[in-house]
Amino acid sequence: MIEAKLQQALASSPDAKTIYIAYSGGLDSTALLLSAVRSLQTLKPTQSFCAIHVHHGLSSHADAWAEHCQAVCAEYQIPCIVERVQLDLKGKSLEQAAREARYAVFKRHVGTDDILLLAHHLDDQIETVLMRLIRETDSSLLAAIPHSRPMGLGHLVRPFLDLRRKDLEQYVQDQGVSWVEDASNQDLSITRNRIRHQVLPRLLAQSDSYVDDLVLLSKGHTRVNGSALRLAQAVLKHMHITNYANDHGISLTNLNLLAKREQTFLLRWWFISLGLAQPSERIFSRIWTEVLPAKSGSTPELMWGSIRLVRCFDALFIMDESSHSLNLQCGDDQSEIDFDLLNDQTIELRSWDEQSKRDRFGGRRKSEWAKRLFLTPWRKESAVFVFKEGQELGIFDVKRKVFIAKF
Repeated sequence: MIEAKLQQALASSPDAKTIYIAYSGGLDSTALLLSAVRSLQTLKPTQSFCAIHVHHGLSSHADAWAEHCQAVCAEYQIPCIVERVQLDLKGKSLEQAAREARYAVFKRHVGTDDILLLAHHLDDQIETVLMRLIRETDSSLLAAIPHSRPMGLGHLVRPFLDLRRKDLEQYVQDQGVSWVEDASNQDLSITRNRIRHQVLPRLLAQSDSYVDDLVLLSKGHTRVNGSALRLAQAVLKHMHITNYANDHGISLTNLNLLAKREQTFLLRWWFISLGLAQPSERIFSRIWTEVLPAKSGSTPELMWGSIRLVRCFDALFIMDESSHSLNLQCGDDQSEIDFDLLNDQTIELRSWDEQSKRDRFGGRRKSEWAKRLFLTPWRKESAVFVFKEGQELGIFDVKRKVFIAKF
């Protein structure tokens, strides 16, 4: 049954080249690795398995866990990548920071036509539904963990979502393979652990049917959410601002045509369509109390985790600073960098702040260029004025390496 689920997942991605396995060394990922070993003979000549172990450095046993994973992989002749990460805890829980660090590692390795296998199972699915039920969040987000989804250049696949944890445990025990136990999984200060060890056992003690009920609930929300997302994407096409090219922004003028309830719905789905983490209900409500009512000309912003929401001009912009999504296009008058030109010894670059407010450049002052090119504050940080022997050449974006205005 375990191996059949993996075979089914692999059959759904026949073009996958490298099949990465998220391998923590715990029970679930050990079951995934062992089922992959049993599937080696079914791979195409162009396909291969590779394990990825993320070393968070949070436990005194972290080095031993990494060594365990490497030893198991060596025994079964599966390559094992061990990546050490440093967690960014600014504005995040430890669990969230660790998750973001893991997925950043996964995205670096998973290339085009690659897939990443994760060992989430039905118990994880149920725990997630219960967590979303008790959290202060929009009910439209109460959906099942997806079996697969795009991730970076490749795809993420969860072959065991229909299996119970006890099935995976029996499978690993039958093969006589050991796994690591993370003591933090017993820490009841973590919401998921309280649900796992206190809430869920009491529910199941009353009736096993609660498992099916919760799964049906989440799947129903998944179907509804699929329809809602398609509708939201159709509306968002008319909300997107066009003056700022690939910056992720929506027009406040258009957004304000909707009632607050519809605005709330649309913003939630805007974040989902971009694959961004949702803010808590408390942070989300501050959009209407702090961001939208702010004085004209100001640039109020909200942060949750690495996500930054900014009001600038007549638009709301959102960006994930962990993926450097600030480095996008702006303006309509851009052209490719001329490396020979910029490497010329006679070229002079002046930052936006170095250029005088009064001086004209290309016939316009800085403020006029900012309006003409729709330069947001984060764009100005990377904009420089280019001179050659005193002659004005243009305005250059040093992050994207393109001219955004050329004379």
